[in-house]
Amino acid sequence: MLYAIDTDGQRIRPSIHKQLATDPYSGLPAQGITGEGLDYWRLIEGKYDAWALPNATWNLRWKLEFPEPLVEISIQGDHAKHVADVRTNKGTVLKFQARNLNEQQLREREVFFEQMVWIFRADKWDIELMFNPTRYRTTEGRDRQLPKSDSFKWVKFQSRHSKSVFKACKMPVFLDFGDDCIYWLNWQSKSNLNALYHPTQGLLKSYPKQQFIQKYSQL
Repeated sequence: MLYAIDTDGQRIRPSIHKQLATDPYSGLPAQGITGEGLDYWRLIEGKYDAWALPNATWNLRWKLEFPEPLVEISIQGDHAKHVADVRTNKGTVLKFQARNLNEQQLREREVFFEQMVWIFRADKWDIELMFNPTRYRTTEGRDRQLPKSDSFKWVKFQSRHSKSVFKACKMPVFLDFGDDCIYWLNWQSKSNLNALYHPTQGLLKSYPKQQFIQKYSQL
């Protein structure tokens, strides 16, 4: 996590290695981790949220792009409490997800947060992106040829190892391939013909990351 509570009750980032503070969500002691390229807090024991990923650098770097008041916001539900990676001033939760989830896990998070946007790490996915006439594979040694942000055109998306579990998502899904754009994924789930003959085919549309970040950073 990026923020912990000091003795004055203020949210702080770690400034020295092994600095001590308190996790604002569980009340457990946290220790500062520095000198690894990205400073963060780690609980000495336990886990601050059952849905959180420990030491998830990709998630932390995304959260650093947003204003501090919007980051790591605790939300109390009827029967559980979870931490939103980012919660905008309009109540939309951004969920940065670095590992695959099954359909039940996807639905649990959507039901809890109610109004949310998924951002999945996709730079290591074993997939094919079919752009007529360009083909891109996430294989080492090949250049990425994703759709350019200035085109805003839909392209076909096809997965050799199906990610069709994401058809279960009711909330918007964006993919991060590690470049300067973010890609909106649409499975064309409303098309019966597509579901019958092309069950793993969808569409991608690219947006500049900075445009995406700015949209959800308004205080």
